[in-house]
Amino acid sequence: MHLKELYDYWQSHTAGDVPPRRQDVDPPIQIPHILPWVFLVDREGREFRLRLVGSEIVARAGKDNTGRKVDATLMDEQSLASWITLLSSAWDAQEPVLYSFDLKALEPPRGLLLPLLDDDGQTKVLLCGLFFQRYRGFIRRDETTGLFEVPIKSLPLEELN
Repeated sequence: MHLKELYDYWQSHTAGDVPPRRQDVDPPIQIPHILPWVFLVDREGREFRLRLVGSEIVARAGKDNTGRKVDATLMDEQSLASWITLLSSAWDAQEPVLYSFDLKALEPPRGLLLPLLDDDGQTKVLLCGLFFQRYRGFIRRDETTGLFEVPIKSLPLEELN
């Protein structure tokens, strides 16, 4: 399962409870086979931005959101509030966050938010993955507004196994 593999990759670069530094990981070289499900999130002040979005996520979303701010032009208000809460939690606590889309599906998409630090020990970027397992659908969008509707819930890390 790619979700566990991404977590194990990140964990193998940690120093005890301290997340890895950004320059200490190199996903394109070390885990290229899961890059289609990987995305990077950075933060400018209080705003999050999708720095890079993998090709499988782009295909499922029907749109490449690389470079876009995570704001009300991207998703509906309720989804946005949940998403910002999860991103902030991973960023501020410098701890991994496991989440799932709250869909009525047997195996809904699940994802990870993994902090990477700068040389000063501050979060520099979140290394993230979104894995669809057996879920074959697309990420739901409102037909009128085009905004993504993705109810999200956090999960305990123990569910990675």
